[in-house]
Formats: sequence, structure tokens, C-alpha cells
Amino acid sequence: MGFLAPGQKVVTKDIANSLNMSITPVREALVRLSSYGALDVSPSHAFLVPEIQPDRLIELMGIRKLLELPAITRSINIMSDDDLGSLVELTRDLEVAHLSGEIQTAVQLHWALRLRMFSLSNSPELMALITQLWVSVGPSFHFLYGTTSLEDWPKYYFPLRDALLSRNADSVIQIFTNSIDSGLKLYMDIHGKG
Repeated sequence: MGFLAPGQKVVTKDIANSLNMSITPVREALVRLSSYGALDVSPSHAFLVPEIQPDRLIELMGIRKLLELPAITRSINIMSDDDLGSLVELTRDLEVAHLSGEIQTAVQLHWALRLRMFSLSNSPELMALITQLWVSVGPSFHFLYGTTSLEDWPKYYFPLRDALLSRNADSVIQIFTNSIDSGLKLYMDIHGKG
């Protein structure tokens, strides 16, 4: 999520070679991603990572709250003890990556934790909408990989771990809402829009 920079060209042949497959299925996948708004198509039919304007990002982050919060509530209410354990373990892994300054690992664990939480809702349609939204939002978070410090990042894994262990959906929702708001603020500050 966010590995590629906005404006960066996505080369079909390079992806096909790296996956050891033909160009046709890769091109079909890229066309599908472009239909979700995750890629732009240039007049020369090249695929590009889209630039996300601040107003659009604000709207997308608001929609994230509308979709993600019901998924969190449902997940908390139905998850097994093993599922809970897997989420708690992800918070520990995130903490280790964060405290050791491993930015790329921390970003990926952040996404993995959230997507794991949402997938536990057992709501395939809701999960499909959330995934599609994340595909659209993803390029806006490329800036995270360029940061040299995690000091400004919200350290939500401690309260999240406690809220998960007590199965307190309201607290988990508040923590995730604050994280969305903090991420948006960090983006706006870094891009001079805050």
C-alpha cells in the first residue's frame, strides 16, 4: 500500500516479468485497477499512479470512517479468541517496527492490522467496498515511506491492544477514527495543506 509514488509509471512488462507470467493477465488487472481509480491511464495507454488532490483525500477518508467503523463493531462482536490473538500479535509487531524505526515494515503492519480487523467482520460486501476504497487511497500514502522518523506518527498500538483485549468496540472505533484523522493531518502538514 503506497509503495509507488503518485505520477509513477507502472510498466506492464516489468510486472509480468517479475511475476513470471504473460502480459495479458497483468494488463487486464491494471485495467481493472484503473476502473477503481487506483491507476490513471495516459493518452498513450500507459498506466500511472494517480495524484490524489487534498479535497478528494478528505472525502475518501470520511468514507473510510463510514465503512470501516461498522466492520470494526461487527468484528469485535463475533471474533474468536484465536482471531483476537492474531490482532494482538499484529499490534506487538507494529510496536516493534515503530520503536525500531522500520518505516516500511510499520506501514505494512498498519495496513495488515486494519485489513485483518475488517476481514473478521465476515461481511464480504463491506470488505469489498473497504478494499476498493483502500486501493483508491493507497497512492496518497507513498509519502510515509519517505519520512525519516516515526516520531510524528500516532502511537495507537498500546491503547488498541488494551481495547482489543477487553473487546471494547467503542474504544477500538475511537482509536481507529483518531488514526484516520491523524494520518490525514500528517499528509496535509507534509504537503503544506494543513
